[in-house]
Amino acid sequence: MDKIGFWDEKIIPWENARYFRKTANLPWLEKFASRASSSLKYRQSLAAEILKSYAHDKTILEAGCGSGSILRALAHTQARKLIGIDFSKVAIENALRPSDRFNFQKKIEFLTGDITKITLPNFDIFVALGLLDWLSPGEIRQLLTQIKGKMFLISFSEKRFSFQQFLHKLYVWISYGRKNNGYQPQYYSLEKITLLLKQHGFEKIKVTRDKRLSFSIILHNLTSAN
Repeated sequence: MDKIGFWDEKIIPWENARYFRKTANLPWLEKFASRASSSLKYRQSLAAEILKSYAHDKTILEAGCGSGSILRALAHTQARKLIGIDFSKVAIENALRPSDRFNFQKKIEFLTGDITKITLPNFDIFVALGLLDWLSPGEIRQLLTQIKGKMFLISFSEKRFSFQQFLHKLYVWISYGRKNNGYQPQYYSLEKITLLLKQHGFEKIKVTRDKRLSFSIILHNLTSAN
């Protein structure tokens, strides 16, 4: 499975549909999924609101940044620097597009790279929204080794028995899962992810569940003292 090719083709239409409701040229299934995905937009806005309280004089690194919309939302804060990494060149090219509205070139840096294969640049706060869904347990352990001792904010799809998750699984299978040789989002239990975090030295983990997040969970260990 060509993971990079998959995301190069998928990322921009997916972002346009999920975050900006631009669905005019999409198949009916994607239009339906877009209307049912308000939780993703809420996840992004909630993560940005949480991060704003801890951004002062910090370098924030987002892995799996896509086109960088959450970093742009943080550009108005007093963060020292914002770094986005994604292995999709299409996503990074879109993130680097000229924009009069978001003229923050000195504060935001976008890099192309696979976070499971590269050494991460220096940072204070690590952010990953939905990235863990696309990583194996071994890849998650490898990532946590790299961010050990740092502050983080991550989200993942919690494994639940719910109608929403059933619909999501059905959508994934019809849309691309049946032809991707097993490359599709995973669902992890909260116990599994917190265990992995604790095995890598992370304590005082804060858990955010909200109906508006659907089956997503946000975890962080942000503190003002760090």
